[in-house]
Amino acid sequence: MISCIEVDKLFGRRKALDCVSVHVPRGEFFALLGPNGAGKTTLLRILMSLMRATKGNVLIDGRPVSRDDMALKRRIGYVPQRSNLDKALTVKETMRFSASLYGVPPVKANERIDKLIDMAHLRDHCATVTQRLSGGMKRKLMVIQALIHEPEVLVLDEPTVGIDVGDRRALWDLLRSYHQRGNTICLTTHYIEEAEALAHQVCLLDQGRVVEDDNPSSLIRKLGVVTVEYYDQTSQYRHFAVRNDAEVFADGLTGDYSIRATTLEDVFFARTKRRVA
Repeated sequence: MISCIEVDKLFGRRKALDCVSVHVPRGEFFALLGPNGAGKTTLLRILMSLMRATKGNVLIDGRPVSRDDMALKRRIGYVPQRSNLDKALTVKETMRFSASLYGVPPVKANERIDKLIDMAHLRDHCATVTQRLSGGMKRKLMVIQALIHEPEVLVLDEPTVGIDVGDRRALWDLLRSYHQRGNTICLTTHYIEEAEALAHQVCLLDQGRVVEDDNPSSLIRKLGVVTVEYYDQTSQYRHFAVRNDAEVFADGLTGDYSIRATTLEDVFFARTKRRVA
């Protein structure tokens, strides 16, 4: 459904994206995972036609994205990294305003607003102005206002940054509910656990380049599902396909060690020697 084909983006002499190619099938839950400065937001902004690629193409169902293609834009909901809420509007006023922007008829708008507010557990805050909402409530409101026109694709840039664990899990449930209806989700994150918990396809991005692109279990299996972590002047990691081999290796170590399940962060570090966050 979404195809990024050999996308480059230059800012002066700095290359923010370097020949990035990614394909996201319809109905996929896709996560773009990488540290700050990896190029995640840049790629999303190109996808949303908020920025032009220096080179390459971004297509949705074979159609090039364009800021002038309103029909294509109506198929997408976008949640930016920074708040786009009007501080003076209440929760319900925010939803009504978003519905009017997308031309949702009033009767349908009211039905959808009630449904989405319940889905986000914001019923008790309908009359609260957005500036008085908690960080987690604001993020949930940003998500449901992006869903008011029932888009086929939801694009989110770092949706859970700065919110606590409870609100993060509540937002995960909201995204899972939307995805279970057959919709496509693309999100950027630098939270390993978020990508592992939600995404069926993960693209690891570092310094503007695609490091890996596969489902989380396949990425971990290719590296080795069991990791021995030990210290030998610096932290060291060895990865194994089965726990028995890991235990045999660990028996030969003289210092402290741990044997644990391999994570996506291990995959990223093995490929780049850098941490995600």
